Amino acid sequence: MGGKTIWQQGSSSPDNTYNLRQIQQWWQELAGKEILWQQRLSNLGVEAADLSWDLQRFDETFILGQPELRGLTLYWHHPNTPQERSITASKLELSTRQELYITPVGPNQQVVIKVSLRQRVFQTITLDQPQVQVLPAAEAPVLVFQDPSQELVVRVVLTPSGWSALKSHFGVS
Repeated sequence: MGGKTIWQQGSSSPDNTYNLRQIQQWWQELAGKEILWQQRLSNLGVEAADLSWDLQRFDETFILGQPELRGLTLYWHHPNTPQERSITASKLELSTRQELYITPVGPNQQVVIKVSLRQRVFQTITLDQPQVQVLPAAEAPVLVFQDPSQELVVRVVLTPSGWSALKSHFGVS
């Protein structure tokens, strides 16, 4: 998956429902934040992230109001209009850079919408009493933190230098 969270309508991926919940949470956390809204025509076979996202005159920056995901539809309020706006998606792709690519259903599938924060914000996740595993690997291990109460698993793939730094921090040789 390459660090992306992808939900796609009709997908048989076992992670599809989980990914939709992750995207829903991210979308709702945009409430009251300044976002950049961009639309581009997609080229067949080209990944959404690989399209030209250089600023264009129809790109819009605004404070997103009341973002919600209900079913397959993203809802929000634009500050200049009182009506609720919506887009029903056939595919949602959330990048690790906090950029959501939306492919609408129906005849608009040639369009890709990108929603991103104007300022990059790192998400903080707090795990209370997680279960911890160390999975051995050839170069350096993978740390796995699992929090069943939040249905969350965090995998930390360490570089050899990161593994050495962690061991020295805890006085382990």
